[in-house]
Amino acid sequence: MYKNTAAQTIDAQLIVRTDGADATGLSPTVRVKQDGGSWAASAGTVTEGENGAYQYAPTQGETNCDHLVVKFTEATALTVLINLYPIDVALYQADVSGLSTFDHSSDAVITDAASRTASQADVSGLSTQASLDLVPKRGDGDSYRQVRDGTGAVQQQIRETITATEQ
Repeated sequence: MYKNTAAQTIDAQLIVRTDGADATGLSPTVRVKQDGGSWAASAGTVTEGENGAYQYAPTQGETNCDHLVVKFTEATALTVLINLYPIDVALYQADVSGLSTFDHSSDAVITDAASRTASQADVSGLSTQASLDLVPKRGDGDSYRQVRDGTGAVQQQIRETITATEQ
């Protein structure tokens, strides 16, 4: 819930005291308490949804507190208390007006010297594992030997990629 802001809602499910059924067709009373003060009659609007669900729309002034308690009461239904802690939106909004935009099609990315050196690292000394953890189909002896011996198409692609990278 936002602090000091209208057009918000609080929902409560009311149930009948005697049998636990959904409490429908009622006109519950809603009372509010702000920041530990006294209970007061609500100034907002209560509407019935469906299956015993009721919705309360508090006024802007009712949300202008740090702790709001909303109480739904009706003679034939169990009382429902809801504790809310409205937040001040301004405390959580980031000011991004000073950030520039970056156009990936024309702007350059400039990094520090260490990053540039690392991106040009020589990877030719890295070894490859020719016998990949591939399980050939049962009975496919040629595929098994190609994986074992490093002569299959996958291994060939790996060798070609490494060779092209080294040039």
